[in-house]
Amino acid sequence: MAGQSSYETLREEVMITLNTVFPVMKRLFGIRSIGIFGQIAHGEDPPDGVIELLVEFSPSTESFSAYAGLCAYLEEKFDRKVRLVTTRLLTAQSPPPELPDLPLPPDIPGLLRRILDECITIREEKKDIAFSAFTRNEPLKHSLARSLEQIGGAAAGIPADFRGLHPDVSWIELVSLRDLVRNPFGVDAVLLWSAVRDLIPPTERKIQDILARG
Repeated sequence: MAGQSSYETLREEVMITLNTVFPVMKRLFGIRSIGIFGQIAHGEDPPDGVIELLVEFSPSTESFSAYAGLCAYLEEKFDRKVRLVTTRLLTAQSPPPELPDLPLPPDIPGLLRRILDECITIREEKKDIAFSAFTRNEPLKHSLARSLEQIGGAAAGIPADFRGLHPDVSWIELVSLRDLVRNPFGVDAVLLWSAVRDLIPPTERKIQDILARG
């Protein structure tokens, strides 16, 4: 439309696409609602080009796997980076932890060992902890988030051809861990717990197998 700025056009495209694929997203990822959020919603051009979306999952299907899958699905649709913000985060009381970057080993075995070490750390820290206790334990949440961020960073550094040799590892979900933890609106405790509970144990076993095979 004549006279529209590029971000206004983007805003319309995003809204139309979300409306079009909503039934698919509801069926595949169990969402209740989704809409534009952040700078695009306020008529501003996002300087980093990231599309921010506010999403609510159905409690019966909410998981980190659904979060990561929805993010990957939308990034493919928009051909842009997407940041998902759960509605729960808008009422969070504490700011997200500061997580500085740490250097990653340059070689694939080193990256795999980094993933394995952090998986073991998570397993030991989570042992015998119930979700209700986890939500009240800020140091534990910070520590687990730190480990997940390191796993995501290491997974992102592993070349695509090597990932293709090991399709049983959930590489896309592992890489998405970094986005989950680095969300500027905070870390969603429910999705964090889901990743720790559902993604980390099989990842530990599979990475151990890869390293054992050399």
